[in-house]
Amino acid sequence: MAKKNKAEVTQDPMTQFIEKKRPYSDQEIMKYSYEMAEAMEVIENKILEQKEFDKKIKDEIAGQEGIMSDCAARIRQGVEIIPVECTVTYAEKVVTFTEKNTGEIVEQREMTEEEQLRLTDKWVDAERIIREDSKKEK
Repeated sequence: MAKKNKAEVTQDPMTQFIEKKRPYSDQEIMKYSYEMAEAMEVIENKILEQKEFDKKIKDEIAGQEGIMSDCAARIRQGVEIIPVECTVTYAEKVVTFTEKNTGEIVEQREMTEEEQLRLTDKWVDAERIIREDSKKEK
């Protein structure tokens, strides 16, 4: 129903509509309070839904950023490091690592000092001396 203007003239020139203040009844106040509380609850639920949605989106974005970071690191490295079972041979001062299944030489390098000591049994002697000194200290 359209609201009438303050002094709107009707068909009868002797009558007019004017505004009068009417206090709300307790029931009307309760009704409006209930509607207001429901509206607030809807808003709060929407805010919670948005926060959950935002968290879900942030988690999804973080997951994708993790994938991007991992891919970028792989591209920077340019190689993948994988464990390969090898047989080890020592010849002159060179160590050769040969892949057990394919026979491919994976690495060839000079022996470290530790490897040289171990091969000449001097490493074992050094370990025995350290153990004996440790026993004496106790």
